[in-house]
Amino acid sequence: NQAICMLERREKPTPDMFGELLQNASTMGDLRNCPSNCGEKIRIRRVLMNSPQIITIGLVWDSDHSDLAEDVIHSLGTCLKLGDLFFRVTDDRAKHSELYLVGMICYYGKHYSTFFFQTKIRKWMYFDDAHVKEV
Repeated sequence: NQAICMLERREKPTPDMFGELLQNASTMGDLRNCPSNCGEKIRIRRVLMNSPQIITIGLVWDSDHSDLAEDVIHSLGTCLKLGDLFFRVTDDRAKHSELYLVGMICYYGKHYSTFFFQTKIRKWMYFDDAHVKEV
């Protein structure tokens, strides 16, 4: 598990780990044969070739209960640097681009809930069934 490996290298999860965590997790298990036919397996490297204004990210847990959920939540950052998410970024604008987290849709324990950043009041809002509250 990528989160465990990263947490072993550092004492406490931090928001600046989020891009690295996503890049490592997205390539986990993505192996192919070496193009020179040496018999080795190599990791697939993702390259960003444009400058998106919006990205979506899906986090999936392997079970209904995860001991790592809290550690992953603590590593969430509200700012994502596109260069942290990809092995290489070819578009100059995207290399230095930062995108901001404005919402999350969560599914956990067979239940959906959402968090969205309300820009007018500059606060996070939590939506759960008929309940809405500031976080």
